Amino acid sequence: MNDEVIVALITTYNRPLLLKSRALPSVKRQTLSPDVVLLVDNSDDKSISEKNKENFVDIFPDGIYLKNKGFPSAAGTWNYGLDYIAKNYPNSWTAILDDDDEWLD
Repeated sequence: MNDEVIVALITTYNRPLLLKSRALPSVKRQTLSPDVVLLVDNSDDKSISEKNKENFVDIFPDGIYLKNKGFPSAAGTWNYGLDYIAKNYPNSWTAILDDDDEWLD
């Protein structure tokens, strides 16, 4: 039995419009959908974080939303997400995407 999973790790910082218009739709369009979609939000404004979560859940209702509780930096946000993945999905492949990036279909 193969229990490997593909995890898409998306990180964001104060850019809800880019997250909603670029990163999230590009993950949704993939021909090979990830098994798990994880958003780690490093935004420093509560209203922005709420908007990010709302946009994320609209597109990925079964996705996992986390507020970064690690170091407040890009690397800290990635590491917080990677730590979560290592603890919860130890047999996984992880693809990383920032809010201002997009993947081709």
